[in-house]
Amino acid sequence: MAWIETPKRLKNSERSALTKKAILEATIDTLAELGYSNTSTSEIVKRANVSRGAQVHHFPTKSELVIASLRYLFESRTEEFVRKFEEFGDGRVSFNKAIEILWTLFSGNGLRAAHALVAQALFDECLRTVVIEVLSDFDKNVEAVFSKLYPEFSSLPFSKIILSMTFAVLEAGAIYREIGMEEKSNEIVSALKLSASFWEHLIGNQ
Repeated sequence: MAWIETPKRLKNSERSALTKKAILEATIDTLAELGYSNTSTSEIVKRANVSRGAQVHHFPTKSELVIASLRYLFESRTEEFVRKFEEFGDGRVSFNKAIEILWTLFSGNGLRAAHALVAQALFDECLRTVVIEVLSDFDKNVEAVFSKLYPEFSSLPFSKIILSMTFAVLEAGAIYREIGMEEKSNEIVSALKLSASFWEHLIGNQ
């Protein structure tokens, strides 16, 4: 007689964490697909496949839910950013390859949700404060990773400016791509990679 393994029962804390994650991810998908103004807690609950009571328990208001999803979104984005570069181990990747890796982060529902929230932050002071805080934390994490990967570059006085410019250009390229201007988007990324080759060459000659 074969033994049938009984599914492991989750602890209350584990179930709670899974429910919270489902709600946050459903919020991001809803924001990405419907925009901020059309995002409702009833739609989020439906997508997350949880009860209204569960949503209210974790996030009593739409505002609290949106702010939590913003934090979750950029925490996940930071983790993905670090993971992609850690795949190369101790081997440093070229600047061009680094841009290719970064470019993969500028797509999908996470990007669209971030755009929706940043746009709404123009009219919502509370959300704007959180957006500024979250983006500042993300910038610091990115700088820390690049300092580890490219110490000779990070020691230059203009390194932070170039890094910020790189992300700004990639963001612009992503916006062009999102609205259907793929050719313009590709031109922007190609120009950025050309600039990256120049900086890498310059640093290598120092």
